[in-house]
Amino acid sequence: MLLITLVLTALLPAWSAATPSVEEVVSRSVANNQVNWKAAPEFSFTEHEIITKNGQRTDRTYRVLMIDGSPYNETIAIDGEPLSSAAQKREQAELQRVTAKRNAESPGARRQRIAKYERGRTQDHELMAEMIAAFDFRMGGVETVNGRECYRVNAYPKPGYVPNSRDTKVLSGMKGTLWIDTKEYQWVRVEASVFRPVSFGLFIAHVEPGTAFELDEAPVDSNIWEPTHFVTKVKASILHFWSHNSTDDESYSDYRREYPKQAGGGVLVAALRWNQCDAFSSLPLLPDTRFACSPKPGENSVFRSRWLPTAATCSTTRGETPLFRLSSTG
Repeated sequence: MLLITLVLTALLPAWSAATPSVEEVVSRSVANNQVNWKAAPEFSFTEHEIITKNGQRTDRTYRVLMIDGSPYNETIAIDGEPLSSAAQKREQAELQRVTAKRNAESPGARRQRIAKYERGRTQDHELMAEMIAAFDFRMGGVETVNGRECYRVNAYPKPGYVPNSRDTKVLSGMKGTLWIDTKEYQWVRVEASVFRPVSFGLFIAHVEPGTAFELDEAPVDSNIWEPTHFVTKVKASILHFWSHNSTDDESYSDYRREYPKQAGGGVLVAALRWNQCDAFSSLPLLPDTRFACSPKPGENSVFRSRWLPTAATCSTTRGETPLFRLSSTG
C-alpha cells in the first residue's frame, strides 16, 4: 500500500503539468470556434433536415450554395428519394432565377439581403458563445468521442449569471457537456439540456425540461471544423394551455470550400455541374468580373458579371466535374 501511494505521489505532479487547466481548454476551443464561424460562409455543403413538429414530419435534403453573400437551398431529395427529372429542371430554373435576381438587385437590396442572413447567423453563434459566460466548467476526464480523444468538460449554471438578451435567457436553466479534442482544441461534441423551466415575456411562455440540443463537429478543410450533426428538441408552453413540441435533426456533409487559394495563383472558386454555370456569375467578388467557362466538355462561353476584372477558366474532360479557377486580368 505504501509503495502504491509513493508511485501515485510521484506521478501526480507530472500528470498535472501535462494536463491544461479547464480554463485554458475552454478558452482555446472558443477561439477556434470563432475562426470556424468566420470561415463558414466560404463553404457550400449538403444538408439533410428532418423536422418533427406536433406530430407532423418533413424530410428534405438540400444542396446549400453560397450565392453572392447569402445561401440558397436547392432541393435535391424529398423523404430520402431523389427528385424526378421534371422536379430537377424546376429546381434548376429556380436557381437560375434567383441568381439572375441577385445579380440585378440594387446595392441597397443586396446589403439588406446579406444583413438578414448575417443577423440569423450571428444570433445562433451568440447563443453558443454565451455558454462560456453562463456556465462554470469542470474537468471530467478524458473520453473518446467520434474516434477522437477528448477532454470531457462538464458545464453547470454560473451563480449570478445575467443573460445579455432574450435568446440567451434559456441558458440560465441549462447544463451541459463539451467534448474538446485534446490535440486540436476543437469542439467534437456539445450537449446541453434544460433542467428547470425558464420563463419569457412576463412569465407567459415557458421553456421546459426536455428542451435540449446536441452538436457534432469535424474537420472539413485544413484547420477548419464545421458542424456535421445538429439536433434541437424544444418543449415549451404558453399560459400552460398551449404546448409546442418539436425536433429538428440536421446532418451536414460534402463541404466544399468556394474560394481556397491555389498553389499556382488564382482561386479555386467552385466545383459546379455544367448546367450551373449561370450561378457562377453571382460569386461575391469585386465589380466587373469577366468569366470564361466550359458549360459542357469541349465548349466555351464567356459572359460578364458586375464584379472585378477577373478571368475564370474551366478545365474539364467528359464525365468530370468542371473546376473553375479565377486569376486577375488587371
